Amino acid sequence: MGFKFPAALRNFYSVMNGLDKPGINIYGNSEADKTYKSVFHSFNDDLEVIKERINFIFESFDLQQEDLEIKHISRIFPVYQHRFMLIDEPGCPILSIYGNDVIYWSDNISKLLATEIFSDIYNPWDFESNPKNSRSIKFWLD
Repeated sequence: MGFKFPAALRNFYSVMNGLDKPGINIYGNSEADKTYKSVFHSFNDDLEVIKERINFIFESFDLQQEDLEIKHISRIFPVYQHRFMLIDEPGCPILSIYGNDVIYWSDNISKLLATEIFSDIYNPWDFESNPKNSRSIKFWLD
């Protein structure tokens, strides 16, 4: 990928590297057919999908890879559907990015996993993310 994975991402892949079965997308209430695809990306198996997701976001923002370093913009890495880890931000927060629509999603990958996978958490406030943390994220949330 051209960079060293932060510890949180390395830990994620050492414990869970994708899923054996694809997830299902039923498109809410629409009449569209169901689709099955990888939900949690597997590294290296889903490398092309990972690159395609990053390129889709770059195209949506009219960005080039070299722009990131020049403009001091954090690199992004998809970990779950359209949830992207900010590689160069302290704590590696997670943004939900689709096209050029961006929202702060989670303070870190642990909170992302806890809230996305486990719906019956005993103390859900332990896993809530603080949107105030988004104020310091350059470019993606400007």
